[in-house]
Amino acid sequence: MNKMLHSYRVTKYDPKCRDDRGRYTKDDWTSMTDICKVFNGVQLTKKEYLKIENLYIEAITSFMQYLKIPCLELKMLSKWQDKIDIKNYPEINPGELLRFYSHVREGMIIPLSEVVNIAKLALRDELGCKLISQSGLQVHFGYDFYMYIISSYKCEDVVDNIKASGLFVESLESPYMDDDI
Repeated sequence: MNKMLHSYRVTKYDPKCRDDRGRYTKDDWTSMTDICKVFNGVQLTKKEYLKIENLYIEAITSFMQYLKIPCLELKMLSKWQDKIDIKNYPEINPGELLRFYSHVREGMIIPLSEVVNIAKLALRDELGCKLISQSGLQVHFGYDFYMYIISSYKCEDVVDNIKASGLFVESLESPYMDDDI
């Protein structure tokens, strides 16, 4: 893929709460496993978790739709286990997602309709991966709800819509970039 021109860090974390080294200083949840825990006096509910997760997914699909990219290739796949254990989160991990997880493989072409499943699995710490398009789009999932979207095009309208949704978008190079892809 040609060198990307626009790299964005997309997170739920307000950049105003970073120290001079860029570390986030506010006590905040970082994973689905934090559901029911209290942060800054507020308990993280399943409903709130799913709301934020959906905003991340909408960010990815908005870029894909804007750039008219129908599918992405799954690269750098790392599954953390053979199978998802759903007993703690039965209504969050439906059977469809379990089946999808068991069949997902490196190099798969993921259509827009299934990007939702990959994003959920990555955000829920079930797998690590990159989603790549030869048309100029990459999505990198980091730890603790950090996501990077890299595009050959600036996509200002998409970025503005993501910001309006409540997520934060910063122009920042993905630490997961490499020349092999």
